[in-house]
Amino acid sequence: MKNLILTLAAACLVIICSCTYDNLDEPVVTPVEFCDTIPATYDLNIRTIVETNCAYGYCHNGSAPGDYTTYEGMLSNLESGSIEDRVIFQKDDPNVGMPPSYATGPQDLTPEELDIFMCWLEAGYPEN
Repeated sequence: MKNLILTLAAACLVIICSCTYDNLDEPVVTPVEFCDTIPATYDLNIRTIVETNCAYGYCHNGSAPGDYTTYEGMLSNLESGSIEDRVIFQKDDPNVGMPPSYATGPQDLTPEELDIFMCWLEAGYPEN
């Protein structure tokens, strides 16, 4: 009897853990489709995102590693993948992700800013 109860409990646990929630009402927009509708260049919209979220106070304006007040100042970190890694892949890490949790300004890009930034990176980070 004890084995039957354990088996049923394990089966229930497997069933519960294997269930997922899919919202079929919302259209799925892939980044490529979204990026086709948003022109993203440093001069057009990335400069403003960087000035608001990265290059202010003591951050990335010559004081912190990387001077992001110009496209040229960002270029080496763009080419190395450092910016993509920290802004996109590690964005939720409070110490490594950018902007960091200890920032005096915004501590997260808005969803729109993040989408535009991702499109810019995907397009090869054009300047203008």
